[in-house]
Amino acid sequence: MSHRHHKQYKPLKLFSKKYPNAKFGIIQATHHEMESLLNEDRIDYCLSSLPIAASDIQSEYLTKEIINLALPPNHPFSDRDRLQLSEVKQEHFVGYKETHALYHIQNEFCRKSGISPNFVCRVDEPSMLLKMVEAGMGVAFVSSCIRDWSPQVQLVSIVDEHSKALFRLTWHKNRYLSKAALAFKQFLIDYYMQGLNLNEKLEDRWQNEEKISSSR
Repeated sequence: MSHRHHKQYKPLKLFSKKYPNAKFGIIQATHHEMESLLNEDRIDYCLSSLPIAASDIQSEYLTKEIINLALPPNHPFSDRDRLQLSEVKQEHFVGYKETHALYHIQNEFCRKSGISPNFVCRVDEPSMLLKMVEAGMGVAFVSSCIRDWSPQVQLVSIVDEHSKALFRLTWHKNRYLSKAALAFKQFLIDYYMQGLNLNEKLEDRWQNEEKISSSR
């Protein structure tokens, strides 16, 4: 399985708990690399924020994430709940390198919004991105899921219909998928359809199943 999104580790953990004998091979890859891995029949699935346009590729929408603007401490807009992207078009930006999924998302987002950010620094990982923002290097586009990673950084909502990322599970329709791989696909779909509270629901159900099994 190929991915570029750390949030997917939570359902992986839950799936491993339900199917302890399941084995995963995880590869971090760029969008272009994901497409090659699928076409070369080297992976079962990829998790991506960008679609792979090919007639023999299938995908299932899983979830979306809102893109926020991360501001350094004491920024003039740090007391705002939301802002227009045009208000920060003159700011210095810290961004992701091309290998990160949000690199393409932020580029498309800015193109549709009609701005050309001045990126003064690019990094690989969200933790480093937040450190750069915290140090006052600039503002940054970040996923809402890292809201609690840095108490010093203020996340502000962007008033723009394009400020979101859509994540998909993608696979090659001609690849043979084992029972475990098919179970994993259905598990991910169910997980996101039922919402993040599925964690507690599944754990309660599994605990009840274990109690019933042990009493027999």
